Amino acid sequence: MKRLFTLFTMSAMVLLQAMAVSVTDVCGKYQGDLNIGGDNFANKEVYLFAGTESNTVTFVLPDFTFSGTNLGNIVLTNIPMDNAGNLTLEGATLYIGALKERATIDIIPSISDGATTYQSQLTSASASVLLQITVGSLTEPLIVFFMGSRQTGNYDITNGGFDGSWTNHEINGWHSFASATGKLADMVSGNTGQFVQKDGHTGKGACITSNMIVGVRANGTMTNGQMNAGSMTATDATGNYAFSDPSNSGYNTPFVGNPDSISFWVKYVPADRNPNNSVNEARMHTALTTNARYQDPESGSYANARIAEAISNYKATSSLGWQKITVPFVYNGSSSKDNVAYILLTFTTCSTPGGGSTYSTGGLFSKKYYYDSCYIDDVALIYDTRLAALDFNGKGLSLTGNSTVDEPYSDEDYTLIATPKGVSAQSFIGYDAANNRALVYVMGHNYPANNSSYRLYQIQMAEPIPTGLENTQETMTTTRKFMQNGQIYIFHNNHIYDVLGNMIK
Repeated sequence: MKRLFTLFTMSAMVLLQAMAVSVTDVCGKYQGDLNIGGDNFANKEVYLFAGTESNTVTFVLPDFTFSGTNLGNIVLTNIPMDNAGNLTLEGATLYIGALKERATIDIIPSISDGATTYQSQLTSASASVLLQITVGSLTEPLIVFFMGSRQTGNYDITNGGFDGSWTNHEINGWHSFASATGKLADMVSGNTGQFVQKDGHTGKGACITSNMIVGVRANGTMTNGQMNAGSMTATDATGNYAFSDPSNSGYNTPFVGNPDSISFWVKYVPADRNPNNSVNEARMHTALTTNARYQDPESGSYANARIAEAISNYKATSSLGWQKITVPFVYNGSSSKDNVAYILLTFTTCSTPGGGSTYSTGGLFSKKYYYDSCYIDDVALIYDTRLAALDFNGKGLSLTGNSTVDEPYSDEDYTLIATPKGVSAQSFIGYDAANNRALVYVMGHNYPANNSSYRLYQIQMAEPIPTGLENTQETMTTTRKFMQNGQIYIFHNNHIYDVLGNMIK
């Protein structure tokens, strides 16, 4: 045990000061040093979820590796936690498929190396967990120690609800012509009426409107980057664009997520009020990019910085009212997902630069012009936490709700495979032996950004059959299967049958 602590590369950690914390406070993603029997692994992640019982947590150590062998995920469910974040767990059992044997796992409340005392305790900012794993094939218990800090990052859009005060004709997180750069910036910066606050789908929202500038139609546009006005030709993508630049502080949005889709509410009102006019088509474009400059529309080599994008060219509703639009992201490839560094969104009143409809009323000296408008609100990213498939011993289970399996509980006899829908979602399978349940946690890539960033599937198993063919005292009206000496038997209405239906007892 002494060897364990002399090999730590992490900074020393004393007993944490007791502070009141709840399960909600500590749930999240933590990264730090993991020591397994004296072998240290840096930058290892662990995850904490709410347990299914009150004041408990589920601890997940993914890709547990010992002596060069990946033993899979360690998932400890329903670990009791007091209001100071102290953990207790005694005699938990976990079947390790790679070893084909069962391990007994205990949480060590605290341990000392002589100079420093370490403690199994969680706070809202850090996690310290000491495990003792006892496996028959090992000559002595294995000590596992994780100590890390809570991980945070930007997985969402800044101010997707357009809340707060407007300053210099713009609102936090969003920009338009008022802050445009480029050689024509002075000409367009006065078009402050093209980006204003209006009533939104919920509360207040934003509105963009097209306009005529020196005889050239300028689409109403807003972006979470910055606009560049550099050409009198509306379709010139080398001069007129929205852009994100890592060095352009205040006009970029750092971002690390792999969302599955983006949704927004919009009320699109074209100038001629005609939803069927082919020129009336507004546009939303979102790009996830590397740590490099990126422009929308793309020109030159800027497409090389794009990792994924979501595009929607949409029409107005028949009533010119609000509609919710959800658009999936299309990724270039899985190898680049970890390189996402920024997100650039652009909304415009027409999918064609300088396009849209024209409408006016009145005589020569009383003419009134109407322009295309888009009211936008509640922009949000979606991380899918559903399962695409859940297979039990090669048979797919229904995903309409929590499932029931008519077989007795025994995690070592099951092959349970959970396949997430989300592009970067992960699934972890734990077992609640006390209640004969398998628990499948599906973690969205944005965990723990919000309460919907993970989903729990619970699979209720049948009660175990009493061991021994001679035991037929319990009356059962439903069929139960069990295994003994490698053979499957069926217990039904006080009788035992083999798999061919022959009554044995």
